[in-house]
Amino acid sequence: MIALTTGSARFSEIRGAQLEIVGQSESEEVGCAITKQVRHLTDHVRFNKSLLSQTIAVRLQDAKAANGRLLIKNKVVLNQAYGIRFLNRYMRVNEHYRAKKHDVTDWMIGDDGPFQLPQQGDVSKADLTTPFLIILKNGFNFYHFVDDVLRQFSTIDTLGPEYTGEIVISAPNEPISNFVERFIAALFPHHYARLRIVKADVSFDTVITSYDTNLYAMSDHARAAMPGINDALPSKGIVKGYNPIANLVRTHRANITSDAYASLRRTALERCTDVDIPTPRKLFIERGDSARNRQADGQSAFKDMLFRHGFTPFVLEDHSPLEQIKIVSGADTVVGFHGAGFTHLLFAKESATWIEIGTLQSLRERWPDFWHLADVPGVRYRKYCFDYAKDDPFEYPNFAKDSIVAPQITSRGLERLDSDLEHLADETSESPERLAYFPSTAATQTNQNTSPSPTQRNRHPNDPYTCPFTFRPPHMKSATSEDTARGFKGKLAVSRNAVLLPGNVDTGLRRQVYCPETHRILYHDMDIADLAPAEDFDVTNLDLAKKTGTYVFGGFVRVHFGHFLVECLGPLWTLDAVEEPIDGVLFMPYHANPNETLRNIRLLDDHSGRWLKALGVDEKIEIIRQPTQVDKLVLGENGLGLSERFRGSSWFQDFARSRNAHYRKAKPPKANTSIYVTRTKLSGRKGGILGETALENTFRNAGYQIFAPEKHSLEDQLATYASAKRIVAVEGSALHLPPFVIDNDCRIAVLSRRSGLDKIASEFGEQYSGFVGVDLDIIDTAKDHWVPAGQPRTNLESYAVVDFDETYDQLIALGYLPETVRRSIPSPLDVTTQIREIAKARKQHPTVLNWDKDAPETVSQSD
Repeated sequence: MIALTTGSARFSEIRGAQLEIVGQSESEEVGCAITKQVRHLTDHVRFNKSLLSQTIAVRLQDAKAANGRLLIKNKVVLNQAYGIRFLNRYMRVNEHYRAKKHDVTDWMIGDDGPFQLPQQGDVSKADLTTPFLIILKNGFNFYHFVDDVLRQFSTIDTLGPEYTGEIVISAPNEPISNFVERFIAALFPHHYARLRIVKADVSFDTVITSYDTNLYAMSDHARAAMPGINDALPSKGIVKGYNPIANLVRTHRANITSDAYASLRRTALERCTDVDIPTPRKLFIERGDSARNRQADGQSAFKDMLFRHGFTPFVLEDHSPLEQIKIVSGADTVVGFHGAGFTHLLFAKESATWIEIGTLQSLRERWPDFWHLADVPGVRYRKYCFDYAKDDPFEYPNFAKDSIVAPQITSRGLERLDSDLEHLADETSESPERLAYFPSTAATQTNQNTSPSPTQRNRHPNDPYTCPFTFRPPHMKSATSEDTARGFKGKLAVSRNAVLLPGNVDTGLRRQVYCPETHRILYHDMDIADLAPAEDFDVTNLDLAKKTGTYVFGGFVRVHFGHFLVECLGPLWTLDAVEEPIDGVLFMPYHANPNETLRNIRLLDDHSGRWLKALGVDEKIEIIRQPTQVDKLVLGENGLGLSERFRGSSWFQDFARSRNAHYRKAKPPKANTSIYVTRTKLSGRKGGILGETALENTFRNAGYQIFAPEKHSLEDQLATYASAKRIVAVEGSALHLPPFVIDNDCRIAVLSRRSGLDKIASEFGEQYSGFVGVDLDIIDTAKDHWVPAGQPRTNLESYAVVDFDETYDQLIALGYLPETVRRSIPSPLDVTTQIREIAKARKQHPTVLNWDKDAPETVSQSD
C-alpha cells in the first residue's frame, strides 16, 4: 500500500460541536438510566477536544473487492466500515480475542497493530488512469452512503484534474437506492461519467482507493509523535468492556473526523450556491414514505407545537440533492426524529442548532454515530430522550427484534419542548462542558406530589443511589469485578405486606411489586427497583387476595423456551441467599393479559412447573394472576437477562451450576460425547439453515449424536449436554441451556443463521464465558437469507443460505470434524422441497431462491 497524498499524518484540533442531552422520561428509573448513560459518555466516550484527521489516496497491488470487503493478496484491509466490521469478527473467532482483554488492546495499539500509516509515494503518470475503488455496504441507507461512499469522491479530487481513471463501486448482493447515483451526479458531475457500479466481486492488478488515518490515533506511534492526542482523550479513559475492539474503534471514529468530510461539505455548499429555493430559518425534517415507519406517540400534537413556533415541514426525499443541502444549510434551527436525515448535519449552518427527538435506546445505540459529522460545522447538537412508543413505554427495546423504537411524546414532554424552543433563539450555548446534560424533571415532580413516608423524608428525589437494599445475609459473598462491570450488585430487599400487581393491558395497570410501608415500587420492568409510584397510584380499591407466610419473588414467566431461560430465572439466586425457611416462590405472567384463555393458562403453568423442577427448583411455585398481598416477600436483583445481563451475575451462575450439578455427577459411562444440535424437527415457522439435513448427515458420518432437544424432556437435554465434550449447534434458543451443566473443557461451535458473529459473541458468548469460562467457536458462512414475505430483514423466521464447503472447512480446521469425513451437500431439489414445506407451514407462496442450477439433483457424498 503506497500513499499518494503528500504530507505527514496530523490530528488538528477543531472547535467541534456543542453536544447537549435532555432527559425527558416519565419514569424515575429510566431517568436514572439516562443519567448513567450520560455519565458514561462524558467520562469515557466524548473526547476533551475534537480532532481532524486525513483521508488519503493509496495505491494497491493485487487487490480484490469481495463480499463487501477490500482484500490485498487475500488479506482484508482493516480500513473504513467494512474493515472494522471484519476486525470485530476476526477477534471473535481467533486467539487474539481469547487472550486477556489488555492483551487484545495492547496488540491493537502496538508496533505490529492493524492501524499504521502506509508508505509514502508519489503520483505517477500511470496512477492518473488507474481505477479508483469504493466499497458500498448498506446501499439503501443514506447515512452509510454518505459516511462510507460519498466522501470518498472528495479523496478522488485530491488526485487533481488530470485524474481520469474509472471509478468502480463494488456492491455485491446490495440493494441500491436511487439516491446513490443522484447525489454523486449532483455533487461530483466531473466524476459521474466515469462511474461504474459492479454487483459482483472484482479484481485489480493495480487500483487506487482511500485510506482513513483517524484510527492511527490509537497507536503508540501516533501518541508518541503527537502528545496532544493524549490530552484529547476522555477524562476517565476509554472503557474497554467485553468488546474492547468495538469500544476503542467506535470512540475514536466518533471524535476524530476527517478532512474528507470537510471537503465534501465545501463541495456541496459550493454546488448549491445557485439553487433557487426558499430556505426557512426553522426547519422540521419529516420522515417520508420511503423512511422506516417509526411513528411517534403524540406526533400530531408535537407537529402542531412546531408549527406554532414557525417551523416549516420538510421531507428530504421530495427534493433534489442540491435542494436538500441548500435548505438544511440555510436553517438556524432544525428539529427532527432520530434517523438517517441527521446525516445532513454535515451541511448545517455553523451557528445552527439541531434538535434530535429520540430515546434512551437511540442515545445508547446510535447517537455517537453522528458526532463526527456535527463536529465539522461545529453546530449545537441537542438530543431529547423520551420514553418509547410501545405497550410498555419504559421497557428497553430489544434492538435485534425491534430495531430503533420511536419516542412517546407526553404532554409534560411537549410542554418542556415548547418552553425550550421559546427561549432557544435568545440563548447561546456557552457551556464549558463538551457534553452538557439537562436531566428529566418527571421524577422530581412525581415525588413532590406524593406524600412521603417517614423512610423517604431525607431522600433527594432524583438520587439514583439511595435505594435501601440493606438486607444482606452474612454468608453472602461480595460482588466480583465482572459483576461490578455489568451493574450487578447482589441487591436484596424484604417487604412486609407486599402487593404483587400482575398488570392489566386493558386498564394500563403495570406489572409491579409494591411496598405499602415505604410507599415504593420494589420490582419494576424485569428488575428490583426503588421507585416512587405514579401520582394516581392507589391499591386501596383493589380486591386483594391474601397469602400468609414468607415467599421469594421469582419474577415473570413465559412459554418461549429461550426467553424463559434468559429472562425468567434471574431472580431465583435469592433462594440460595436467604437463610430463613420459605413457603414457596411466587411468579407473575410475563404478558399481563387479563383475558388469557384457559388453554394458555394451563400451558404456562405446565411448562413453568416442569422446566423449573428440571432446573433444580424444588420449592413450591405459584403463578400470581390477580393482585395479591403477601405477609413477607423477599426480592432479589435479576441476575440474568438480555443485553449486558447475558453473562449473568456470579450469584446466579453459582445458583444455576450448583442446582444442576447432579447431571454432571450422573454421566452415563458410554454416553456419546459429540453432539450435533439440529433444528430440522422444529416447526416450519421457525428459522434455520436451508439444507440442514446435509449437516446432519455429515455429523452422523463423523460419529456425532444428532440431537433434536424439543423431542426430549428438559432432564434428558441437561443430561445429554452434561456428558458432552463437543457440541455443534445452529444458533437458537437451545444454546442457552448447556452453560447450566457442561464442563469447562467442553468445546462449543455455533453456526450462525441470522445474527452474525458480533451478536452471537455478545449474547451466547458472554453467557458461556461467564458460566464456565468457555469461548465459542463461531462460524458464519451465510451468503444469503430466505426471508418470510413482508419481512424486510433477517429475523426469527428467516433461513440462512450457507456455503457448506466453507462450513466444513472451518469445522475441520477447528477440530470438530476429521479431514476424511464424508461431506453431504444439499441439492437444489432438497432445498426447493424444504422451501415448499416451510411455505406450506406458513401458508405462504414458496418463492424459490436462485440456487446453483448446475449442482446435481441428489445429495453428494465425497471424501
